[in-house]
Amino acid sequence: MSINSETKDQIKDRLAKLETPGRRSVKSIDKEIRLDINHLNPSIFKDMIVYYDNILSSPIEYIVTSLLTGLSGVIGKRAYIEFDHIRVYFNVWSVIIGKSSTMKKTTCINRVLRDLEDINARLYQDYNSKKMLYDAVPEGNNKPEREYIIYPDDITIEKLLEKIANQSKGIFRYSEFGQFLKQFNKGYAGDFKQFLTHIYDVPKQYEYDRISREGKFIERPYISILGASTIEWFKAGLENADVSSGFLARFLFSIRNVNDKEFISLFDLQDRNLPLQSKHIDTYKIFNRLNESITVDTKLTFDKDAIGLMKMHEIRINQRADNIITSNDESSYLTRLSTYCFKISGIIALTNKRTNITKEDVQDAITLCNYYEKNISFLLDDQLKTNRHTAKETEIYEFICRQENKTASRSLIMNKCRLTSKEFEGYLETLKDKDLVTDYFRKNQNCLLYTSPSPRDGLLSRMPSSA
Repeated sequence: MSINSETKDQIKDRLAKLETPGRRSVKSIDKEIRLDINHLNPSIFKDMIVYYDNILSSPIEYIVTSLLTGLSGVIGKRAYIEFDHIRVYFNVWSVIIGKSSTMKKTTCINRVLRDLEDINARLYQDYNSKKMLYDAVPEGNNKPEREYIIYPDDITIEKLLEKIANQSKGIFRYSEFGQFLKQFNKGYAGDFKQFLTHIYDVPKQYEYDRISREGKFIERPYISILGASTIEWFKAGLENADVSSGFLARFLFSIRNVNDKEFISLFDLQDRNLPLQSKHIDTYKIFNRLNESITVDTKLTFDKDAIGLMKMHEIRINQRADNIITSNDESSYLTRLSTYCFKISGIIALTNKRTNITKEDVQDAITLCNYYEKNISFLLDDQLKTNRHTAKETEIYEFICRQENKTASRSLIMNKCRLTSKEFEGYLETLKDKDLVTDYFRKNQNCLLYTSPSPRDGLLSRMPSSA
């Protein structure tokens, strides 16, 4: 029997047998960082998560991160929280990281942002109609400006500046965020990353003065970013300064290496997405409401109980950041995460048709921020330690190269490179394995001597020209 020939009751009976995709059994010793949405309070926001979880084979952590960013893209700069002269806007920058194909990263992003694509297409049709009228009768009519919800991912900084000058919202989507990093670490495009870093906090005005035009001001530039990457591509696109410069500290990270979600057949997907399915909700209606309803400046407020809970969270995060002695990088990330708790609570409130932030909104925001906090520690401690190790190797190596006769004593190196004896021996072992340095005795002093790099040397591209 085809679906079209079924009665409503027959369809309901069949759909009632469908369950949320199960989770495969995994080893209890794995290092996966998981989010339990059962800890979230009942809300429209949670209903959206459950709906997407029912129709996607992607990890639920990817779904939550993509949804937060997608919602932030349609909320825009008209809504904010204000404290005296400080405003917190709801733009979200995020990256989901995991293995290629099996983790369904791009599938997740595309499905969650599909409603934004539909809104984008409708805006283009409206623009095209207005442009046709303008082209026919330009006299006495204003030239229409195209509105974007999703920006083209290959847009130049010049074009972007023109677009956001007339925009109140918008989102960048990068299916390979590592490639984005690599592209914008090139000399001719490096100012794009600097520009994005500067506008993250949605400053009151941003002045730009490109060679091709006179200086202009953009009021409250607002952009959200959603990217996906494998950890290999992510690390390959990084520069050493990216980790500590503050650029990456502005992002939320969701890292999964094992997909314990069961696969959903395309045939089953058709049933799961039917309007009669119990978990089905009209996500387009929710996104479009946020896009169309917030057209004037809207200041969100906190309920009394919500203020007390948020203060406690702020204190905990800042105490934790202050107590981190070994990693300034992690302190920076945690401080930014404190602000994200405000952002997320506001996004949840607006999604639930409110401009007052409740205690439940803050509870959910804290639950999500606790999850993202674990990802920060994992990313910095486990995933990026290779980058920091290589940077210190380079520092030691180049210091030796700059010395007279390309030799330096161990004590001098440890002092100049701020290393303990144990740390130094670890880096030294790697440099020797790469045939970059060798032991050398000078005036009864144990020194290190620079040697010509071998073709297998990973530091060859960073070798100073004087060497």
